[in-house]
Amino acid sequence: MGKSNRIKEWRERRGLTLEQLSEISMISVSYLSRMERDGRNVSLKNLAKIGEALRVSASDLVGAKAQSIPLGGFIGASAEIFPAGSQGDGGCAPMIEAPVSAPKDAVAFEVVGDNMLPRFDPGEILICWQRGDTRDIVDGCEAAVMTEDGHRYLKKLRRVGEELFDLESHNASPIRNVRLEWILKVGATVRAGEWRRVLPEKQSATRKKNTKQAWPERLVESECAKMEAELGRFKADTAFYSYTDSRHGKV
Repeated sequence: MGKSNRIKEWRERRGLTLEQLSEISMISVSYLSRMERDGRNVSLKNLAKIGEALRVSASDLVGAKAQSIPLGGFIGASAEIFPAGSQGDGGCAPMIEAPVSAPKDAVAFEVVGDNMLPRFDPGEILICWQRGDTRDIVDGCEAAVMTEDGHRYLKKLRRVGEELFDLESHNASPIRNVRLEWILKVGATVRAGEWRRVLPEKQSATRKKNTKQAWPERLVESECAKMEAELGRFKADTAFYSYTDSRHGKV
């Protein structure tokens, strides 16, 4: 294999030292170190061994480098989206890092609980962004949206008029004839365990600045108090926190 790899990135995500990975994969520390440093001439056989040790596929070890993306919210019951944090003046959205290639205006949403099964699994991340003249290309597609009355959903869209949509999902009754403030089409999904949270206090000043610029204009609302109240209501679900801690570890 003649290109760079992501062995070190995945090893650090799993919290393993070179010595520990060597013991699990049965590959010498010196050879692992060379693979991480040089990134080339890794045999497919050894790549498979390392992937098994790190609980990822071999393709994950040579895929896209992790990208930081703002976490826009959590998708819960009835596919409703609960905001993940304030975006007002001085605020900074929580971030996630995932092995995807997405535009600067991309926003991530985390699936929680089993309400989105079988379409999406708990712990999955949906990466959404605007695509050209969005309203003309989203008919029949899944997208994160906000309605005129301020509700946010992850729904399949059916265009029924010039500015009207039906919002559909398998786990709730359709919402008919609604106008939408913004639409972010689902562009990529990331499986549970293949992404990680980035705490705001660990972000650099430059990243914080870029975070605020990355959100679509209509998504950066001034009503921070309302968003925090919605998030507080969602956090009251203790089952959600038990699930998150067991699946991703406390953050």
